Amino acid sequence: MKQLAALLALLWASAASAATPLTDRLAYEGAQNSVVMAGKPTLPVPPSEQLTALRQRRQCSAGGPAAHWAIIDSTLYLTHFTDCGSTVPLGAVYEGVTAPLVATWISGELQTGRGAVICFTVEKGAVSDTMVTFTVDRGIVTDVEERDNSGNCPER
Repeated sequence: MKQLAALLALLWASAASAATPLTDRLAYEGAQNSVVMAGKPTLPVPPSEQLTALRQRRQCSAGGPAAHWAIIDSTLYLTHFTDCGSTVPLGAVYEGVTAPLVATWISGELQTGRGAVICFTVEKGAVSDTMVTFTVDRGIVTDVEERDNSGNCPER
């Protein structure tokens, strides 16, 4: 019984100290939040040997590198990456790139939160008061839908 208790304590401690995974981030109208694409934990990025090398190094226990995106004038841009808190410019990943890339390879729905965090759930993590869904077609935002997210919190 003592061994079981010790094992459970060890498992709890390791889970509690696990790093929060790095997530892709989206800058939109002055705010920056995590962003997901329907059915995918991260948004796709163009392949590169440098990006593969960064991923294989696994310098950060939280994963990475994470992509950073921005929506400016209804266009989705890949702006940079971060790895363990360090900024990785696009030129370090894609040779010759000196400016944000228009994300012409992205088509689908992107989702991000906006506003105050109203609760935390096991399934969704932090839940913001508003969910924003962007419909993107080859890097161009064709629709933006905002909805109240308070129904996604358990009863208090």
